[in-house]
Amino acid sequence: MPAGRPYEIDREELKDKMRSYLKEDCYKTITSFCRKNQISRSWLYVLYKEDKEIRDIGEQINLAREEALEEGGLNGELNAGMAKFALNQLGWSEKQEVKQDHTSKGESLNATVKFVTNKTS
Repeated sequence: MPAGRPYEIDREELKDKMRSYLKEDCYKTITSFCRKNQISRSWLYVLYKEDKEIRDIGEQINLAREEALEEGGLNGELNAGMAKFALNQLGWSEKQEVKQDHTSKGESLNATVKFVTNKTS
C-alpha cells in the first residue's frame, strides 16, 4: 500500500458499497464510484491485485458502463462519437482489414474488405 495514512474503510464495507453502486440507476464508472465514496482510484487498483472479489465487482462496474455505451450508441441516445471515444477507453478498437488475391498473369483481382470492431483483452 502507498505510504501515508491507510484508508479507514475495510474491504467488506468497500465490497458492499461497490455492490450498492451497481444497483444505482446511473451511468457507472470506476472514477465516479471512487469520487462518490472518497476513495483513491489508485488505492482501489492496488486492492484489485490483492482481492479477487473486489476486482470482479469492479469488472461488473466496467461491464455496466460498456453496456450503457453500446446500447446508447446503437439506439441514438448517446452521441456516436462520444460513445466510440468512451468505448476506446475500455479497450475497444476499430480497424479495417483488406485481403487481396491476385496473380501476375492478368487473372481477375479478388479483394475483400472487412470492417472489424473488437474489444481487446
